[in-house]
Amino acid sequence: MNIIRVFKSSYGILILAGVWIILHFLDKSTNKSEAELMKSGKFTVGTFKGYSYSPGSRGSDERFEYFFYDSNGKYHNGRSTFGGKYPDRKQRKALFKGDKFLILYNTTGSLILFDYPINDSTDFSRYIEEFEQIRKE
Repeated sequence: MNIIRVFKSSYGILILAGVWIILHFLDKSTNKSEAELMKSGKFTVGTFKGYSYSPGSRGSDERFEYFFYDSNGKYHNGRSTFGGKYPDRKQRKALFKGDKFLILYNTTGSLILFDYPINDSTDFSRYIEEFEQIRKE
């Protein structure tokens, strides 16, 4: 009986360790992908489609959906591909379908930047200049 208890606790520890390792590598991969986007991603304007939240048995699922056109004019649906910095609850209430934001994208995914709202073409140009300056440093 004690052997079964030891086996179960050891088995549980192994499962938890395995889950932690997987999550660690997924987080590292996400951070690397996001860093690559910040370093060399292309810019475009994206349109916010909506926010959804669905609590589930494995935690909650938050989605920020948007769409954009790439430099070739191809339509893309975006869905919180990378971690990114998402708006808090108060900011979410100020988001409306159709709001425009700066998007960074490459062949592996995209990132909507809620801190960079686009109201006109001067916003877009200014943000690109800011990012290009940061990339030079």
